[in-house]
Amino acid sequence: MANINISGIPEQEKAKYTRLAEESGAKSRSEWLRWRLRTGVHLWDCNGRIDLESVDELVEDREQAERDVIRSDSEIKHCIVHHLSTHEVATLDELQETVFEELVIDALYELLKEEKVENVPGSGYRNL
Repeated sequence: MANINISGIPEQEKAKYTRLAEESGAKSRSEWLRWRLRTGVHLWDCNGRIDLESVDELVEDREQAERDVIRSDSEIKHCIVHHLSTHEVATLDELQETVFEELVIDALYELLKEEKVENVPGSGYRNL
């Protein structure tokens, strides 16, 4: 995907966007701005007639993304604690590899149940 850079925005406005992004729970100012840009384009294109279903979808997508971030953050923390021992020390590399592997396996299992991916025996996985 292409990078879009917008210049000519005063520092005070950038600071306001950063504050609003932080307050919204967005992962970054860029994510927050993308969300606002999509919403603005959608509203601009409606010619005065707002398609409430489309707006509801945008809000629903945003809320689901926020829930996914919170859930994934707590899953990662839980997985890290689960793999740490009180008797042995794990290196960062060992911990990253173990946690990443477990999270990927869990995610693949969920995607298989949701029928969003399929297992191709002997090859791996593919998107449906």
